[in-house]
Amino acid sequence: FCVHGGIGPRIHYLHDIEIVDRHQEIGTKGNLCHLLWSDPLKLDEKLLKNPRDLEEALELDFLPNAVRGCAYFYGYAGVKDFLTGNNLVSIIRAHEVQESGYSSQRPLPNSDIPSTITIFSAPNYCNTYQNKAAIMIISQEGSYEMKTFDFSPSPFWLPNFSDAFSYTLPILAEQLNELLVKILTALQNIKDDEEDEYEEEIRRKVCSVKILLKVYQTIRKEQEQSLHLGGLFSGDHISGSVLAQAKNIDSFDRAKTVDEINERIPQLKKNNNRT
Repeated sequence: FCVHGGIGPRIHYLHDIEIVDRHQEIGTKGNLCHLLWSDPLKLDEKLLKNPRDLEEALELDFLPNAVRGCAYFYGYAGVKDFLTGNNLVSIIRAHEVQESGYSSQRPLPNSDIPSTITIFSAPNYCNTYQNKAAIMIISQEGSYEMKTFDFSPSPFWLPNFSDAFSYTLPILAEQLNELLVKILTALQNIKDDEEDEYEEEIRRKVCSVKILLKVYQTIRKEQEQSLHLGGLFSGDHISGSVLAQAKNIDSFDRAKTVDEINERIPQLKKNNNRT
């Protein structure tokens, strides 16, 4: 059974999917939402050393999905009921970036095929995650294999595909200010006892231009960071706290943590304009 996200508590049989009205906006409730936004409940059996804890974990069916802001986490019990009720062997889905390109969950009894397989085929997601990509190859006999791909360096392009004029304006302003600082500094070093007032004016200008130079340097650095993160963060504004976090994105787990805000279902903006 191939699906983008997964299943929900009201999806018992394939017929429940066939009757879904697909000609609608995707809300935060209902089977259409569950098919697109649900995620498998991660079960790390290595951490469940107590047999009773493992047994209780395997009995979980559905839990609210706070990460997405909608839909559900579906546990082993929910997957087992759905697969056995429809004579299926596995749920194959996407929807979540995987560091190794794919991940799998505990097989059903008397089966060697994972009950849930997550496949993600975009390497180095958002040009930040440094993850592998994967595809699943299924033979006519029913056997399968997973093939993974490492990411390759991107060809040269300006961050977020910005145009060269907009991208270079802060850099140009910074360079011009550096030149102006050097000129004013040179004038300041010219000694003339009869022009003390002129020298003091030059000194003030040098101080002002140095302050402006620092401002342009900050603008340039934040612009470069913002453009680089343009594909990772939604919205028109990237806050200073986000920029501070972004400087430390050096691993898959860190990228996933910073990107967590974009894992939620988008909220439709209310239109208060009267017609």
